[in-house]
Amino acid sequence: MAIEEHDREDLLRDGRAMPLRGESLYCGADPVYQFNADGELRRVFFHGQRYSAENGRLVLLERAAKGGRVQFCSQPINEELHAGIFSDLKTWLAKISEQHPDQWTVADANGECFSSQLQSAIQKTGAQPKVAAQPNQ
Repeated sequence: MAIEEHDREDLLRDGRAMPLRGESLYCGADPVYQFNADGELRRVFFHGQRYSAENGRLVLLERAAKGGRVQFCSQPINEELHAGIFSDLKTWLAKISEQHPDQWTVADANGECFSSQLQSAIQKTGAQPKVAAQPNQ
């Protein structure tokens, strides 16, 4: 991992392995919510901090430079912060759900198809998404 951070990649442009990809609400590099194929939350970038799934809970990942390499140490987070992250996620999911298909910018697919699959994914995620056991599941 690099010692200096850079903006994340542009998945709309570069995510060729994802056959159906699109965007509507761009909120910058923060917040970012990443889910696995089962609709479980696996990683979060929220208010400048990184969080990761660990045993069904989110933990804060703190950067620690050791011998010229950057590593992350996990720290538990309190219930108030955990609730705040999920409240923000619920707000974003509601905003995304309200978008009309012709408002989506899509790559290699039509907006109706993308919107339909997105709505299915949001419904699968539910009002209170489950946190994955591990970030890479």
